[in-house]
Amino acid sequence: MDLPSKMKASCVSRLAFGTLVFQPYKYQQILAVLSANKDIANNIDDLALQLCARRVTNYSGDMRKAMQICKLALSLANNGKVTTADMNRVSNMVLSSAVIEALRHSSKPLACLLVAMVLELKDTQLNVACARKVYDAFRGMMAVLEPDIKATISINSFKKLLVSAATSGIISLEPTVFTSVAPGRKVQIDPVICEELGDTGIVPEVDVGQIVTALSRDPFWEQRLRDL
Repeated sequence: MDLPSKMKASCVSRLAFGTLVFQPYKYQQILAVLSANKDIANNIDDLALQLCARRVTNYSGDMRKAMQICKLALSLANNGKVTTADMNRVSNMVLSSAVIEALRHSSKPLACLLVAMVLELKDTQLNVACARKVYDAFRGMMAVLEPDIKATISINSFKKLLVSAATSGIISLEPTVFTSVAPGRKVQIDPVICEELGDTGIVPEVDVGQIVTALSRDPFWEQRLRDL
C-alpha cells in the first residue's frame, strides 16, 4: 500500500521516515497460509488450492489476492466443494480484471510494445511475434509519441523493456527461427536476445483480447486497434 504518497504533506511530516516493503509471497508460503484457514482448507479441493497458490505466485505474490480468489470461489460454490475447474474459472475472473486494470495504466513504451506485438500477431496469424519486426513498429510509434527522446527508442532500451515485460509475466521470450529474418537457418539459437533480435520470438502470456480491451480505453490506441 502506498498511503503516504496519497496523503497531504502536513500529514506525511508526522509519520516516521522508514518504509517497510513487503516482498511477494512464494508458492509454499501462500499454500501454507491458505491451508491453515480451516474454512478454506475444508471446502476447497487440494489441487484447486494448489492452483490458486501457483497462479497468484506467478501473477504478483500478493496474499490478499489469493484470499480474495478463495473467498469468491467459496461464495459461488453454494456450499459445495470447490473443484479445480471452479478455481480456474474464478482465478481467471479475478486476475484477468486485475491485468486489464494494470495494463490501462501502463507506460507509453510498454503500451507501444504491446500494440506493436498485437499488430504483428494479427498480420502473421501466428502465436509468436518476431521481436525485430515488433521493434521496428515500436520505434515508429515512439518517434511519434516522444520525438525528443532518442534513448527511449534505442535497441538497448527496447531489450530492457522486453525483459521487464517478461519479468512481469505479460510476455515470454523464446528462441525462434523466422525464415523471413534468417533465411535457410534450420537450428534454434540460444534463448538470449541477440544483437539484432532476429531470432527472438515474443509470446503473449496475457490473452490478446484483454490487452486490446485494456489499451483501447485510450483513444490514441483505440484508433490503432479498432479493427482487432
